[in-house]
Amino acid sequence: WATVATLEIPSSANFVDYSAITLHSVTQAVAITSQENSQVWIGKLEGGANGLFDPEKAKLTGDSVYDFPRNVNCDLQYCNIEGVEWIS
Repeated sequence: WATVATLEIPSSANFVDYSAITLHSVTQAVAITSQENSQVWIGKLEGGANGLFDPEKAKLTGDSVYDFPRNVNCDLQYCNIEGVEWIS
């Protein structure tokens, strides 16, 4: 593999760490997870279709961040989020 370009991650996904990223090839939906934050960011990859994209034009958009379940004291319950995948 050779790096061709990098994509800026939206500030709404400014997590402490990043444990996984997935792209839905049909909808271009993207999910990024964090172990430390126990959260998932959901957005879209603009500038692509059918799982392909132009690295010079592509960008991540969206600002939806969801917490994984917390316990009754609002402490993290899920701190080992290792992967993410779209089911469809």
